[in-house]
Amino acid sequence: MSFTRRQFMKMAVVSAATASLGLTVGCNDSGDGDSVSVSNAVFPQSVASGDPKPSSVVFWTRVETSAAGDETVNFQLATDSDFSDLILDTDLVASAEHDHCLKVKVIDLDPGTVYHYRFLHGTGSGRVSSPRGKTKTAPAADADAVVKFGLVVCQDYIDGYYNAYALMLEKDKDLDFVLHVGDYIYEYDRGTGGLDVAERAIVFPDYSEEAVAVVDEDSHSARSLGNYRYLYRVHHNDQMMKKIHERFPMIVIWDDHEYSDDCHGGYGTYSDGRRDEFDAERRQNSIQAFYEYLPVDEDFDDAFTASQTFDSPANPTYVSLADPGRGCYRRLRFGRHLDMVLTDYRTYRPDHLVPEDAFPGKVVLDRATLTAIFESLYPGQGEAVYAAQSAAFHAYTALASLPAAYSAYADVYAQALVGTLTAAYVAEGLSSDDAAAKAAADLSGNVSVIVFNSLLTQFNAATGNTLPEIDSATEATLDRGIDYSLVGKTSFFSSVGARYGVVKASYDLLNAAAHGGQPEDVFGETQQAVIDAAIAESEATFLCLVSSVSTASLLWDLTAEDVFAAIGFNQLFLANVDHWDGFPYRREALLRALQARGRSFVVSGDIHASFLTKWRPDSTSSNVVADFTCSSISSTVFNRFVEMTVDGLSSLLTTEEMMSRATELLVDELDATLTSGLSTVYPDSELVYAKTKENGYVVLTVNGDKVSSIYRTFPHTEAKTSAYGKVSSLTVTDASFEYDGTDVVAI
Repeated sequence: MSFTRRQFMKMAVVSAATASLGLTVGCNDSGDGDSVSVSNAVFPQSVASGDPKPSSVVFWTRVETSAAGDETVNFQLATDSDFSDLILDTDLVASAEHDHCLKVKVIDLDPGTVYHYRFLHGTGSGRVSSPRGKTKTAPAADADAVVKFGLVVCQDYIDGYYNAYALMLEKDKDLDFVLHVGDYIYEYDRGTGGLDVAERAIVFPDYSEEAVAVVDEDSHSARSLGNYRYLYRVHHNDQMMKKIHERFPMIVIWDDHEYSDDCHGGYGTYSDGRRDEFDAERRQNSIQAFYEYLPVDEDFDDAFTASQTFDSPANPTYVSLADPGRGCYRRLRFGRHLDMVLTDYRTYRPDHLVPEDAFPGKVVLDRATLTAIFESLYPGQGEAVYAAQSAAFHAYTALASLPAAYSAYADVYAQALVGTLTAAYVAEGLSSDDAAAKAAADLSGNVSVIVFNSLLTQFNAATGNTLPEIDSATEATLDRGIDYSLVGKTSFFSSVGARYGVVKASYDLLNAAAHGGQPEDVFGETQQAVIDAAIAESEATFLCLVSSVSTASLLWDLTAEDVFAAIGFNQLFLANVDHWDGFPYRREALLRALQARGRSFVVSGDIHASFLTKWRPDSTSSNVVADFTCSSISSTVFNRFVEMTVDGLSSLLTTEEMMSRATELLVDELDATLTSGLSTVYPDSELVYAKTKENGYVVLTVNGDKVSSIYRTFPHTEAKTSAYGKVSSLTVTDASFEYDGTDVVAI
C-alpha cells in the first residue's frame, strides 16, 4: 500500500496576497468583532501555529461537535489582537477523515511580523470562536535580526504537570518560537518513572487486540490510529500546553515516543527481543496522527521534492511507501544569523548494535577478528596487541569442535546445553518451539567457556548428572575472544548491556568490527546529503543542528573502583547507546564537519537531563561545537532512571559496600561522575554543565556575535503537583552560558 502526504493530512494553502484581490478575504460584515464567545467545547484543543518561515506559517485547530461529517470552519488572520485589521477571512473544511483536525498554510506573509488568528464555527447566534492565537513569521534571510527561542522536549502527561510551560509563560514572554525536539506524546498508559500522577492517568478508548500493543503485563501502548489520536488530544488538552500554542509558533520533530520507546524505523523494543515488534501499520498510524495534530509544514518546501522516499533498506516500514515516508527532517532560516537543520534520528537508523535477546555466551569477536582489528589500529602489531590484551577476554569453544578430552561426548553436551537453555527461554516467555530454535542457534557457534560451564552446572543440578565441566587447564589452552557478557549483556532478554550500561572497551571493538571505522548510516543517504550540504553551504552566522537525542557522551568510569573488581564491574561504561554514543563514528564525523564550518551548535533532548557539552574533536582547531541538551518538561528525570537501574543490580552488587558505592557514584554524585567520565575519554572536550535531577527548558538567543543560553530547571518532585498560576512555588535554578564559536563560558 502506498500513501502520499496529502492522504495523511489534506492541508489547505491560502495566500495572504489575495487580500488585495478580494478573493478569500471578507470584510467582517458580521460585525461580531469581540462579541463572539469563545467555545472550549467546540475547540477543545484550542489553536496552534508552527514552522514559521519569512513568508508563511502553518495554523491548526480541531473541531468537536455532534456532527459526523465534515465541518466548515472560518479562519481569520489579522495584524491586531481585536481583529479589526483582517488579512484573511475565509472558510475551510475540518474533515471527518482526519478527526476534524484542520491545518492551513498561509503564504505571502510579511517577514518578522506578528499576526493574530482564530477559527470560527457556526452561524448567527450560534457562532462561536476558538481561543485567539498569536504567531510570528521568521525574519527575512538578509535581516540583521536577533532570534530568541525556547527549547523543550519530553512531556509525559502521566509523569507530571507541565509546570515548565507555566514558568516559560511567565519568564519568557518574548520568544520568537518554541522548538520541540521530540516526545510530544508518550505512547503508553503508564508513566516513565513509576510515580504517576493519578489524576492524569491515560485510559485508551479502545483496548482491543488490534488497537493496542502490549508493553508488559501492566501496560499497553497505542497501536491504532484512534488511540494515537486520543493521545494527542490528551496532551493538547493540558491547560499550559494550550496556552503555549496560543502564544508562540512551535517547530516540532519526532523522537521515539511519538511511535514507540527506543524505536528504530518500524521496530519497537518493549519485549527486549522476546517477540518480533516490527509493525508497519502501527508506524503508519503514528505518523498520520503526528501530521494531523501538529502544525508541521507537510510540504517541507524549498530544499526538498514532494516525491522523496525513504532510502534505508534497514527499515522496511518505508521501503515501498511514498510521502510522508521520508521522515520529519527539514531546514528553516531565521535572518542572517541562524540557519536551522532539523534532523530525523529515528527513521533511518539501524537497530542497536547489541540485540536485546543476545545470548551472553555467544562469542561475537573471536581471536582472528580481534587480531585483524588490532592490526588495523596498530599496523604490524596485531598479534602482539592481541596477546597483551587476551587475558581480559574469555576462552571459548564450540559444540562442533570441543577440546579433545571432551569431543567424544559432543552429542551429550549438545543435548544437555540446548535443553537447559531451552528451559531458560521458556521461563522467559518464549514458546517451546521458539525457545528450542533459539537455543540451538545460540549454541551453534563459539561459546565462552564460562557460560558453557554455567549451563552444565545448571543441567547437572537439575538432573543429578555429573557431566564434566571444561577444566581450567584445558581452558588455558583455548583461544580467547569477546562474548556478549563482556559487553555487559549478562541476562537473556534485557536492555541492560544492549541499549544501556554497555562496557565501552568491548563495545568499541564490536563497533569497529561492524563498521570498520566508517561513519554509521544513521540518517539515510538523502537526509545525510541535505545535512552535509547545509553545513558546507550555509551563509548564516550560526548553524544549528537539531537532534532529538544528545551528542553528550554519558560515561560511568568505575575503572579505579576496586570494590567492584571481584565481579568485573570496575569498567568504563556507556550509560546509553540508544543515543549518539551508539554511533561514535557518525557522531565524530558530524562534529568534525560542524567544527570545521565554525560557529555551529547542536540542540537536543530525550535524556531527561540538562547538559551543555563543549566538543573539540579536532584538537588543532580553535573552533568548538556546543551541544545544548534540554531536560524534560515533565518526564521522569535521568537520575531517577539510573537509580532504578542500580536498584535492579542488587543481584550483581552482592555486598552492602558495592551497593553503597554504586549509589554514591551513579546516583548521588551522578553529575560529577558524568563530567569526569567525558573528560577522561575526550580530554579536549568538556561537559560544561550537568544537571540530572530536574525538569525544565532552555532559552537560546542568537545574534551576530554569540549564542546565549539560560537553563531554567526545578526538581522533578515539583512536577508532581500543579504550579499553574503559582509558578513562584517552584524552586527554580537558572544557569546562563555564552557560545561564540571558540568557547563556551558561564555568565
